[in-house]
Amino acid sequence: MIMDSTTNKAFLAQYRDIHEPFVRYCSSRAYGITETEDLVQEAVLATLKGFSRLKDSQKLLSYMIGVVNNILRNKRRKARFQGAWDEKVLQKLESQTPSPEIALDIHYLLKAMDRLPEKQKEAILLFEVSGFSIREISELQE
Repeated sequence: MIMDSTTNKAFLAQYRDIHEPFVRYCSSRAYGITETEDLVQEAVLATLKGFSRLKDSQKLLSYMIGVVNNILRNKRRKARFQGAWDEKVLQKLESQTPSPEIALDIHYLLKAMDRLPEKQKEAILLFEVSGFSIREISELQE
């Protein structure tokens, strides 16, 4: 699908303002599932394809968060049928974690967060990791 340059420029102009918090959100959600950069690129591409259908351009971040959630839901669904060991993921986790105790704490925290309803988990990540205010989060989640 070929996108016209007007749509691309409009998307990039709006995306530029939300890039950093969006990447932080993707980073917090991608943990253990996929690479952050891959998730960001996949979400940006999917959003760009559907950008012309977005009625309210002020809701771009909300739309992109929904895209990320859908991408991850699909990846988790596919992962249930695959039992692959990924040495790169293990090495990345080991290199990013300062100590085994902290790694264990992070593991338990993420496991506990997975038990929360999706909206609550998303709100915690948006507040604690991405730095959004409570008011911004309520607007994003409607």
